[in-house]
Amino acid sequence: LADLPPMREALLTEEQVRQLFSDIESLGSDILLMQRSARSRRATPTTATTAEQLRTAQDTLLSGNIPRVQIRYHWQKTNWIDTLERGGDGVRLVRIAHSCGTAGS
Repeated sequence: LADLPPMREALLTEEQVRQLFSDIESLGSDILLMQRSARSRRATPTTATTAEQLRTAQDTLLSGNIPRVQIRYHWQKTNWIDTLERGGDGVRLVRIAHSCGTAGS
């Protein structure tokens, strides 16, 4: 288990979710969105090449049209995976960091 990447978890407000998406848009690179509709069995990966795609993912998550979204991106020499899941108390964030030298990143 010592080889597993570090993981963090938090409960975010709507404003914090909006700030997270804004930060990823302005500071992240190689952004990949993984979204799954309620009717779909699998998540669909989409490369986020425009700010509009990130805003759409943010809006569909916050409106409840999709229950969760995963954002994979690169920032400060690290690959990040943020999974956001809408719940009654806010949006649950599970974040995993993979350093670029980590196997499986």
